[in-house]
Amino acid sequence: MTNDGIAVQSWEVSPDYVKTRDRLIADLPHFCVRILILERTRQIAPEKKEEAKIQLKQTADIEMADTTGSNVKVEDLIQRSLEAQLKKMGIKGNASGKPAGQKKGQTPKKKMASSSDNKKLAALEANLTLMKKKVGRSAKPNSGHPNAQGKGKQGPPPSKPSKGKGKQKQ
Repeated sequence: MTNDGIAVQSWEVSPDYVKTRDRLIADLPHFCVRILILERTRQIAPEKKEEAKIQLKQTADIEMADTTGSNVKVEDLIQRSLEAQLKKMGIKGNASGKPAGQKKGQTPKKKMASSSDNKKLAALEANLTLMKKKVGRSAKPNSGHPNAQGKGKQGPPPSKPSKGKGKQKQ
């Protein structure tokens, strides 16, 4: 009996509620698995982000190591081209300034050279120093670009903006 004086004689569960309960019980494992997947994804995301940062850093380190080796390659190319020019001119020796047969630690044998050979050698050494200076400058950004401007060089001064009234003079 209740406070209102009503007594419950029988109880019947609606078939609609029974169907809904059965569907919920059947779908409950799927809901739980989905919740677990979402939580695991939230945990994995920062780990993946950290791995990506590490991979990017390693890639950048490798690329930086490659660019530091390029100066050596450029100097080697300059050395080879200078040696080729010396050969064409008929000057014996190499671009390092030592005679062709001389090894490290050996003292050079004194030999009288003609004044024309000395002039050619001095001109080539001057070219070599210029090439080395250019290699040092090429490390600056945009140095190879034809429109690049160095320090101190200024472009044309900016033109004054028109006020938008009347015709512009040309």
